[in-house]
Amino acid sequence: MTNELSLLNSRVRYNKTRERRAVNEPASRIARNGFLSIADEMRARIDRGDWESGRYLPTERELQQLFEASRSTIRRSLSALVETGWAVAVPSKGVIARHPERMAPAVSMRQLAFIDAGSNALPLFYPYLSENARRAGFHLVHMANRLEVPVEEAVRVARDEGFAGAMIWSYRGFPDADKIGELARECPVVALDHPIRGLRCPLITYNYYQAGYDATRQLILQGRRRIAVSGMLDMLTTTHDRFSGYLSALFDHGLQPNVEDFIFNFTSGMLSPATRHVAIRLAAIDRPDGVLVLQDEFVPAVVQAAQRAQRAVPEDLAIASVGDDVEVFVGECGLTGVRLRWDLFAERSVFVLAGYLAGQVDANHVEIAPHQLVVRGLCGAPASSWTPGDTAPSALRGVSQTHYQFSPAPGATTQPETPPRRRGNQDHAQ
Repeated sequence: MTNELSLLNSRVRYNKTRERRAVNEPASRIARNGFLSIADEMRARIDRGDWESGRYLPTERELQQLFEASRSTIRRSLSALVETGWAVAVPSKGVIARHPERMAPAVSMRQLAFIDAGSNALPLFYPYLSENARRAGFHLVHMANRLEVPVEEAVRVARDEGFAGAMIWSYRGFPDADKIGELARECPVVALDHPIRGLRCPLITYNYYQAGYDATRQLILQGRRRIAVSGMLDMLTTTHDRFSGYLSALFDHGLQPNVEDFIFNFTSGMLSPATRHVAIRLAAIDRPDGVLVLQDEFVPAVVQAAQRAQRAVPEDLAIASVGDDVEVFVGECGLTGVRLRWDLFAERSVFVLAGYLAGQVDANHVEIAPHQLVVRGLCGAPASSWTPGDTAPSALRGVSQTHYQFSPAPGATTQPETPPRRRGNQDHAQ
Protein backbone atom coordinates (compact mmCIF):
# COMPACT_ATOMS: atom_id res chain seq x y z
CA MET A 1 0.00 0.00 0.00
CA THR A 2 1.59 3.27 -1.04
CA ASN A 3 2.17 6.09 1.38
CA GLU A 4 0.12 8.38 -0.83
CA LEU A 5 -3.04 6.61 0.36
CA SER A 6 -2.43 7.48 3.99
CA LEU A 7 -2.32 10.46 6.28
CA LEU A 8 1.26 9.65 7.03
CA ASN A 9 3.21 11.67 4.47
CA SER A 10 4.01 14.50 6.85
CA ARG A 11 6.45 16.32 4.61
CA VAL A 12 4.30 16.93 1.53
CA ARG A 13 5.21 20.17 -0.25
CA TYR A 14 2.67 22.36 -1.97
CA ASN A 15 2.93 25.07 -4.55
CA LYS A 16 2.64 28.18 -2.37
CA THR A 17 1.91 30.46 -5.33
CA ARG A 18 -1.11 28.37 -6.28
CA GLU A 19 -2.35 28.39 -2.67
CA ARG A 20 -2.06 32.14 -2.30
CA ARG A 21 -3.86 32.65 -5.57
CA ALA A 22 -6.67 30.45 -4.24
CA VAL A 23 -6.97 32.71 -1.18
CA ASN A 24 -8.19 35.59 -3.36
CA GLU A 25 -10.79 33.56 -5.19
CA PRO A 26 -14.42 33.94 -4.16
CA ALA A 27 -15.69 31.15 -1.93
CA SER A 28 -18.27 30.15 -4.53
CA ARG A 29 -15.58 29.65 -7.17
CA ILE A 30 -13.50 27.54 -4.77
CA ALA A 31 -16.56 25.44 -3.99
CA ARG A 32 -17.29 24.94 -7.70
CA ASN A 33 -13.76 23.60 -8.15
CA GLY A 34 -14.51 20.81 -5.67
CA PHE A 35 -13.13 19.45 -2.44
CA LEU A 36 -9.48 19.53 -3.55
CA SER A 37 -9.63 23.28 -4.14
CA ILE A 38 -11.17 23.75 -0.70
CA ALA A 39 -8.42 21.57 0.79
CA ASP A 40 -5.83 23.74 -0.99
CA GLU A 41 -7.36 26.86 0.53
CA MET A 42 -7.36 25.27 3.98
CA ARG A 43 -3.67 24.42 3.64
CA ALA A 44 -2.95 27.99 2.56
CA ARG A 45 -4.66 29.35 5.66
CA ILE A 46 -2.66 26.99 7.90
CA ASP A 47 0.53 27.93 6.06
CA ARG A 48 -0.12 31.67 6.49
CA GLY A 49 -1.00 31.23 10.14
CA ASP A 50 -4.66 32.25 9.73
CA TRP A 51 -5.45 28.89 11.30
CA GLU A 52 -2.82 28.25 13.96
CA SER A 53 -1.06 24.89 13.94
CA GLY A 54 -2.15 22.84 16.94
CA ARG A 55 -5.55 24.54 17.17
CA TYR A 56 -8.93 23.14 16.15
CA LEU A 57 -10.22 24.12 12.72
CA PRO A 58 -13.68 25.70 12.39
CA THR A 59 -16.59 23.27 12.71
CA GLU A 60 -18.05 21.53 9.67
CA ARG A 61 -21.05 23.85 9.75
CA GLU A 62 -18.80 26.92 9.84
CA LEU A 63 -16.73 25.55 6.97
CA GLN A 64 -19.89 24.89 4.96
CA GLN A 65 -20.86 28.53 5.32
CA LEU A 66 -17.34 29.77 4.66
CA PHE A 67 -16.87 27.85 1.42
CA GLU A 68 -20.53 27.63 0.38
CA ALA A 69 -20.19 23.86 0.06
CA SER A 70 -22.12 20.79 1.14
CA ARG A 71 -21.28 18.81 4.25
CA SER A 72 -20.02 15.86 2.20
CA THR A 73 -17.68 18.13 0.22
CA ILE A 74 -16.29 19.66 3.43
CA ARG A 75 -15.74 16.19 4.89
CA ARG A 76 -13.83 15.10 1.77
CA SER A 77 -11.73 18.25 2.00
CA LEU A 78 -10.93 17.58 5.66
CA SER A 79 -10.04 13.97 4.84
CA ALA A 80 -7.66 15.19 2.14
CA LEU A 81 -6.12 17.58 4.66
CA VAL A 82 -5.62 14.78 7.19
CA GLU A 83 -4.25 12.33 4.63
CA THR A 84 -1.60 14.79 3.45
CA GLY A 85 -0.42 15.57 6.97
CA TRP A 86 -1.85 19.08 7.35
CA ALA A 87 -4.40 18.15 10.02
CA VAL A 88 -5.11 15.52 12.68
CA ALA A 89 -8.62 14.16 13.26
CA VAL A 90 -9.69 13.76 16.90
CA PRO A 91 -12.79 11.52 17.21
CA SER A 92 -15.90 13.26 18.57
CA LYS A 93 -14.02 16.56 18.92
CA GLY A 94 -12.94 17.89 15.55
CA VAL A 95 -9.88 18.40 13.36
CA ILE A 96 -6.64 20.03 14.53
CA ALA A 97 -4.57 22.11 12.11
CA ARG A 98 -1.06 20.82 11.69
CA HIS A 99 1.73 22.59 9.82
CA PRO A 100 4.40 19.97 8.96
CA GLU A 101 7.20 22.39 9.83
CA ARG A 102 5.65 24.26 12.73
CA MET A 103 4.48 21.65 15.21
CA ALA A 104 5.71 22.72 18.63
CA PRO A 105 7.92 19.95 20.10
CA ALA A 106 6.66 20.75 23.61
CA VAL A 107 3.08 20.08 22.48
CA SER A 108 3.94 16.95 20.48
CA MET A 109 5.82 15.36 23.36
CA ARG A 110 2.64 15.47 25.43
CA GLN A 111 0.68 13.67 22.74
CA LEU A 112 -0.14 9.97 22.70
CA ALA A 113 -1.26 8.17 19.56
CA PHE A 114 -4.12 5.68 19.59
CA ILE A 115 -3.57 3.57 16.46
CA ASP A 116 -6.73 1.78 15.40
CA ALA A 117 -8.73 1.49 12.17
CA GLY A 118 -12.12 2.35 13.61
CA SER A 119 -12.66 -1.08 15.18
CA ASN A 120 -15.23 -1.94 17.81
CA ALA A 121 -12.66 -0.68 20.32
CA LEU A 122 -13.17 2.92 19.27
CA PRO A 123 -16.70 3.56 20.57
CA LEU A 124 -16.30 1.18 23.51
CA PHE A 125 -13.42 2.75 25.33
CA TYR A 126 -11.92 5.68 23.41
CA PRO A 127 -13.76 8.22 25.60
CA TYR A 128 -12.35 6.52 28.70
CA LEU A 129 -8.90 6.37 27.12
CA SER A 130 -8.94 10.04 26.17
CA GLU A 131 -10.06 11.12 29.65
CA ASN A 132 -7.39 9.04 31.39
CA ALA A 133 -4.73 10.42 29.05
CA ARG A 134 -5.88 13.96 29.88
CA ARG A 135 -5.66 13.27 33.60
CA ALA A 136 -2.11 12.01 33.10
CA GLY A 137 -1.20 15.23 31.30
CA PHE A 138 -1.36 13.89 27.74
CA HIS A 139 -3.47 14.64 24.68
CA LEU A 140 -4.74 11.56 22.86
CA VAL A 141 -4.85 11.56 19.05
CA HIS A 142 -6.60 8.86 17.00
CA MET A 143 -4.50 7.82 14.01
CA ALA A 144 -4.75 5.38 11.10
CA ASN A 145 -8.54 5.43 10.84
CA ARG A 146 -8.57 3.33 7.65
CA LEU A 147 -7.65 -0.31 7.06
CA GLU A 148 -5.51 0.76 4.08
CA VAL A 149 -3.04 2.51 6.39
CA PRO A 150 -0.34 0.06 7.54
CA VAL A 151 0.16 -0.08 11.30
CA GLU A 152 3.88 0.56 10.98
CA GLU A 153 3.26 3.73 8.93
CA ALA A 154 0.97 5.06 11.64
CA VAL A 155 3.77 4.49 14.16
CA ARG A 156 6.17 6.25 11.82
CA VAL A 157 4.13 9.45 11.71
CA ALA A 158 3.76 9.38 15.50
CA ARG A 159 7.54 9.14 15.72
CA ASP A 160 8.09 11.86 13.11
CA GLU A 161 5.71 14.24 14.88
CA GLY A 162 7.43 13.77 18.21
CA PHE A 163 4.67 11.90 20.01
CA ALA A 164 5.58 10.66 23.47
CA GLY A 165 4.28 7.15 22.71
CA ALA A 166 1.58 5.10 21.04
CA MET A 167 -1.08 2.56 21.97
CA ILE A 168 -1.74 0.06 19.18
CA TRP A 169 -4.94 -1.93 18.69
CA SER A 170 -3.52 -3.81 15.75
CA TYR A 171 -6.05 -4.15 12.95
CA ARG A 172 -3.77 -6.14 10.68
CA GLY A 173 -2.75 -9.72 11.31
CA PHE A 174 0.89 -9.41 10.36
CA PRO A 175 2.22 -5.87 10.64
CA ASP A 176 5.95 -5.35 10.14
CA ALA A 177 7.08 -6.03 13.69
CA ASP A 178 10.74 -5.28 12.91
CA LYS A 179 9.89 -1.86 11.53
CA ILE A 180 7.59 -1.07 14.46
CA GLY A 181 10.29 -2.18 16.88
CA GLU A 182 12.81 0.13 15.24
CA LEU A 183 10.42 3.09 15.38
CA ALA A 184 9.52 2.25 18.98
CA ARG A 185 13.05 3.15 20.07
CA GLU A 186 12.04 6.78 19.63
CA CYS A 187 8.27 6.42 20.12
CA PRO A 188 7.60 3.63 22.65
CA VAL A 189 4.49 1.55 22.02
CA VAL A 190 2.19 -0.74 23.97
CA ALA A 191 -0.22 -3.29 22.49
CA LEU A 192 -3.89 -3.27 23.40
CA ASP A 193 -6.13 -6.36 23.64
CA HIS A 194 -3.91 -8.69 21.60
CA PRO A 195 -0.14 -8.94 21.12
CA ILE A 196 1.61 -7.94 17.91
CA ARG A 197 3.30 -11.06 16.63
CA GLY A 198 7.08 -10.72 16.83
CA LEU A 199 7.09 -7.42 18.75
CA ARG A 200 8.35 -7.16 22.33
CA CYS A 201 6.33 -4.52 24.15
CA PRO A 202 3.91 -4.24 27.09
CA LEU A 203 0.44 -5.69 26.57
CA ILE A 204 -2.86 -4.66 28.15
CA THR A 205 -5.52 -7.33 27.69
CA TYR A 206 -8.14 -9.50 29.41
CA ASN A 207 -8.00 -13.08 30.64
CA TYR A 208 -9.96 -14.34 27.64
CA TYR A 209 -9.32 -17.97 28.56
CA GLN A 210 -11.11 -17.47 31.89
CA ALA A 211 -13.86 -15.45 30.19
CA GLY A 212 -14.57 -18.31 27.80
CA TYR A 213 -14.47 -20.77 30.69
CA ASP A 214 -16.86 -18.73 32.86
CA ALA A 215 -19.46 -18.26 30.13
CA THR A 216 -19.39 -21.96 29.18
CA ARG A 217 -19.61 -23.04 32.81
CA GLN A 218 -22.74 -20.93 33.23
CA LEU A 219 -24.42 -22.90 30.43
CA ILE A 220 -23.35 -26.15 32.11
CA LEU A 221 -24.81 -24.99 35.43
CA GLN A 222 -28.15 -24.57 33.66
CA GLY A 223 -28.11 -28.27 32.74
CA ARG A 224 -26.88 -27.97 29.13
CA ARG A 225 -24.89 -30.99 28.10
CA ARG A 226 -24.17 -30.51 24.41
CA ILE A 227 -22.73 -27.05 24.02
CA ALA A 228 -21.69 -25.71 20.64
CA VAL A 229 -19.36 -22.81 19.93
CA SER A 230 -19.95 -20.01 17.42
CA GLY A 231 -18.88 -16.47 16.61
CA MET A 232 -15.73 -15.30 14.85
CA LEU A 233 -12.73 -17.56 14.32
CA ASP A 234 -9.55 -15.76 13.27
CA MET A 235 -5.80 -15.86 13.89
CA LEU A 236 -5.81 -13.81 17.10
CA THR A 237 -4.43 -15.50 20.20
CA THR A 238 -7.23 -13.86 22.17
CA THR A 239 -9.80 -15.71 20.04
CA HIS A 240 -7.98 -18.98 20.59
CA ASP A 241 -7.87 -18.30 24.33
CA ARG A 242 -11.67 -17.96 24.43
CA PHE A 243 -12.00 -21.23 22.51
CA SER A 244 -9.54 -22.95 24.87
CA GLY A 245 -11.58 -21.76 27.87
CA TYR A 246 -14.68 -23.28 26.25
CA LEU A 247 -12.95 -26.63 25.78
CA SER A 248 -11.50 -26.66 29.30
CA ALA A 249 -14.89 -25.99 30.88
CA LEU A 250 -16.40 -28.92 29.00
CA PHE A 251 -13.58 -31.29 29.99
CA ASP A 252 -13.61 -30.16 33.63
CA HIS A 253 -17.32 -31.00 33.84
CA GLY A 254 -17.06 -34.39 32.16
CA LEU A 255 -18.42 -33.26 28.77
CA GLN A 256 -16.95 -34.20 25.41
CA PRO A 257 -16.60 -31.53 22.70
CA ASN A 258 -17.78 -32.53 19.22
CA VAL A 259 -16.39 -30.98 16.05
CA GLU A 260 -19.89 -31.07 14.58
CA ASP A 261 -20.75 -28.41 17.14
CA PHE A 262 -18.01 -26.00 16.03
CA ILE A 263 -20.36 -23.72 14.10
CA PHE A 264 -18.40 -20.49 13.66
CA ASN A 265 -20.28 -17.93 11.61
CA PHE A 266 -17.66 -15.30 10.80
CA THR A 267 -13.99 -14.90 9.91
CA SER A 268 -11.59 -12.26 8.63
CA GLY A 269 -12.68 -10.32 5.57
CA MET A 270 -16.38 -11.23 5.70
CA LEU A 271 -18.95 -8.44 5.60
CA SER A 272 -21.73 -10.24 7.46
CA PRO A 273 -22.15 -13.49 9.43
CA ALA A 274 -23.07 -16.73 7.66
CA THR A 275 -26.04 -18.50 9.27
CA ARG A 276 -27.24 -21.23 6.90
CA HIS A 277 -24.90 -23.93 8.22
CA VAL A 278 -25.67 -22.85 11.80
CA ALA A 279 -29.42 -23.26 11.21
CA ILE A 280 -28.85 -26.70 9.64
CA ARG A 281 -26.86 -27.86 12.68
CA LEU A 282 -29.44 -26.52 15.12
CA ALA A 283 -32.21 -28.36 13.26
CA ALA A 284 -30.46 -31.75 13.41
CA ILE A 285 -31.71 -34.60 15.58
CA ASP A 286 -28.50 -34.59 17.64
CA ARG A 287 -28.49 -30.79 17.86
CA PRO A 288 -26.76 -28.89 20.68
CA ASP A 289 -28.82 -27.49 23.55
CA GLY A 290 -26.47 -24.59 24.30
CA VAL A 291 -23.98 -22.40 22.47
CA LEU A 292 -21.10 -20.20 23.53
CA VAL A 293 -20.61 -17.24 21.18
CA LEU A 294 -17.01 -16.10 21.34
CA GLN A 295 -17.89 -12.44 20.63
CA ASP A 296 -21.18 -10.89 21.69
CA GLU A 297 -21.75 -9.03 18.41
CA PHE A 298 -22.39 -12.35 16.65
CA VAL A 299 -25.12 -13.46 19.06
CA PRO A 300 -27.96 -11.94 16.92
CA ALA A 301 -26.96 -14.10 13.95
CA VAL A 302 -27.06 -17.21 16.17
CA VAL A 303 -30.52 -16.29 17.47
CA GLN A 304 -31.73 -15.77 13.91
CA ALA A 305 -30.35 -19.18 12.89
CA ALA A 306 -32.00 -20.84 15.90
CA GLN A 307 -35.37 -19.36 15.07
CA ARG A 308 -34.98 -20.35 11.43
CA ALA A 309 -34.42 -23.90 12.73
CA GLN A 310 -37.63 -23.57 14.80
CA ARG A 311 -35.72 -23.71 18.09
CA ALA A 312 -36.93 -21.58 20.97
CA VAL A 313 -34.33 -19.49 22.80
CA PRO A 314 -33.52 -20.14 25.60
CA GLU A 315 -35.81 -23.15 26.10
CA ASP A 316 -34.35 -25.26 23.28
CA LEU A 317 -31.06 -23.41 22.91
CA ALA A 318 -29.38 -21.50 25.73
CA ILE A 319 -26.85 -18.82 24.75
CA ALA A 320 -23.96 -17.13 26.54
CA SER A 321 -21.18 -14.96 25.15
CA VAL A 322 -17.84 -13.36 25.82
CA GLY A 323 -18.63 -9.65 25.81
CA ASP A 324 -21.47 -7.55 27.17
CA ASP A 325 -21.53 -4.62 24.76
CA VAL A 326 -24.43 -5.57 22.47
CA GLU A 327 -28.01 -5.48 23.69
CA VAL A 328 -29.83 -8.68 22.72
CA PHE A 329 -33.26 -9.65 24.05
CA VAL A 330 -35.52 -12.57 23.22
CA GLY A 331 -38.77 -11.55 24.78
CA GLU A 332 -37.83 -10.41 28.28
CA CYS A 333 -34.63 -12.49 28.42
CA GLY A 334 -31.39 -10.59 28.02
CA LEU A 335 -27.98 -11.88 27.02
CA THR A 336 -25.72 -13.57 29.57
CA GLY A 337 -22.23 -12.35 28.86
CA VAL A 338 -18.80 -11.75 30.29
CA ARG A 339 -18.55 -8.01 30.85
CA LEU A 340 -15.19 -6.62 29.83
CA ARG A 341 -14.44 -3.56 31.97
CA TRP A 342 -13.46 -1.05 29.30
CA ASP A 343 -13.24 1.81 31.79
CA LEU A 344 -10.56 0.00 33.78
CA PHE A 345 -8.94 -1.29 30.61
CA ALA A 346 -8.46 2.33 29.46
CA GLU A 347 -7.19 3.40 32.86
CA ARG A 348 -4.58 0.65 32.94
CA SER A 349 -3.57 1.26 29.31
CA VAL A 350 -2.56 4.84 30.07
CA PHE A 351 -0.97 3.81 33.38
CA VAL A 352 1.18 1.14 31.71
CA LEU A 353 2.27 3.38 28.83
CA ALA A 354 3.14 6.21 31.21
CA GLY A 355 5.14 3.77 33.33
CA TYR A 356 6.86 2.40 30.25
CA LEU A 357 7.84 5.91 29.18
CA ALA A 358 9.25 6.54 32.66
CA GLY A 359 11.25 3.29 32.64
CA GLN A 360 9.13 1.79 35.42
CA VAL A 361 7.45 -0.91 33.29
CA ASP A 362 9.30 -3.69 31.49
CA ALA A 363 8.70 -4.54 27.82
CA ASN A 364 7.55 -8.02 28.86
CA HIS A 365 4.84 -6.65 31.16
CA VAL A 366 1.31 -8.00 30.69
CA GLU A 367 -1.53 -6.13 32.39
CA ILE A 368 -4.81 -8.02 32.84
CA ALA A 369 -7.96 -5.90 33.06
CA PRO A 370 -10.89 -7.32 35.06
CA HIS A 371 -14.03 -8.96 33.72
CA GLN A 372 -17.32 -10.00 35.29
CA LEU A 373 -19.93 -12.60 34.35
CA VAL A 374 -23.35 -10.95 34.09
CA VAL A 375 -26.18 -13.49 34.23
CA ARG A 376 -29.45 -12.81 32.38
CA GLY A 377 -32.12 -15.03 30.91
CA LEU A 378 -30.72 -16.24 27.57
CA CYS A 379 -28.47 -18.78 29.29
CA GLY A 380 -31.59 -20.47 30.66
CA ALA A 381 -31.14 -19.18 34.19
CA PRO A 382 -34.31 -18.41 36.18
CA ALA A 383 -34.97 -14.76 36.98
CA SER A 384 -34.08 -15.40 40.62
CA SER A 385 -30.45 -16.05 39.67
CA TRP A 386 -29.97 -13.10 37.30
CA THR A 387 -27.27 -10.62 38.27
CA PRO A 388 -29.06 -8.23 40.68
CA GLY A 389 -29.80 -4.71 39.47
CA ASP A 390 -28.23 -5.23 36.07
CA THR A 391 -30.36 -5.28 32.94
CA ALA A 392 -28.40 -3.28 30.36
CA PRO A 393 -25.03 -4.00 28.74
CA SER A 394 -22.13 -1.96 30.09
CA ALA A 395 -21.38 -0.19 26.82
CA LEU A 396 -24.89 1.24 26.68
CA ARG A 397 -23.99 3.62 29.47
CA GLY A 398 -23.19 6.72 27.45
CA VAL A 399 -22.32 4.88 24.22
CA SER A 400 -24.81 4.25 21.41
CA GLN A 401 -24.96 0.55 20.59
CA THR A 402 -26.99 -1.74 18.38
CA HIS A 403 -30.19 -3.01 19.97
CA TYR A 404 -31.71 -6.36 18.97
CA GLN A 405 -35.18 -7.41 20.07
CA PHE A 406 -36.41 -10.86 19.06
CA SER A 407 -39.82 -12.40 19.55
CA PRO A 408 -39.73 -15.51 21.75
CA ALA A 409 -41.68 -17.40 19.08
CA PRO A 410 -39.36 -19.38 16.75
CA GLY A 411 -39.19 -17.88 13.28
CA ALA A 412 -40.48 -14.43 14.29
CA THR A 413 -37.89 -11.71 14.78
CA THR A 414 -37.76 -7.99 15.12
CA GLN A 415 -35.02 -6.37 13.04
CA PRO A 416 -32.22 -4.52 14.82
CA GLU A 417 -32.57 -0.78 15.21
CA THR A 418 -29.30 -0.28 13.33
CA PRO A 419 -27.32 -2.57 10.98
CA PRO A 420 -24.92 -5.05 12.60
CA ARG A 421 -21.46 -3.65 13.25
CA ARG A 422 -18.43 -4.86 11.38
CA ARG A 423 -15.69 -6.11 13.64
CA GLY A 424 -12.56 -4.01 13.58
CA ASN A 425 -9.95 -6.75 13.05
CA GLN A 426 -11.34 -7.98 9.78
CA ASP A 427 -8.11 -8.30 7.87
CA HIS A 428 -6.31 -10.41 10.45
CA ALA A 429 -6.26 -13.26 7.95
CA GLN A 430 -3.91 -11.38 5.65
